This record gives sequence, C-alpha cells and structure tokens, in this order.
Amino acid sequence: MKKVFFTFVITCIIGLPANADPAKTSAGKEIFNGKGMCAGCHVLKDAGSVGTIGPSLDQLKLNISIVTATVTE
Repeated sequence: MKKVFFTFVITCIIGLPANADPAKTSAGKEIFNGKGMCAGCHVLKDAGSVGTIGPSLDQLKLNISIVTATVTE
C-alpha cells in the first residue's frame, strides 16, 4: 500500500517517471484522497485536493528522499 501511495506522490510532485504504472498511480490517488486522508489538509492539483491546513504539495520543492521518508514514516 505504501508503495502505491509513494508512486502516486512522486508522479504528482516530481513528474511522471518513464516506468510509472498507471494502475498504481490511480490507486495512489485513491489512497491520497481516501484512506490516507491527505487531501483534507494538502493541496495537490493532480489529486484534485484543495485542503487548507497543510502545505500545498504543488508548491513544495520535494525530492525523492523527502517523499520516501514522509510516506514511510
């Protein structure tokens, strides 16, 4: 589950990797907006979320190590 979510977040923030699996990206979007409860706080245009509590993930300059640590911890 974390791997699917991680794939989605990387895809949305950093860009679509050449080997991105569309099914995992779609599943990650569902996790972000649903069970992961991320969309309630964060803005992420690709996920259609408009949260107002946490930072906008569209504006942050995240790298893969930051995203990995955040999602897995």
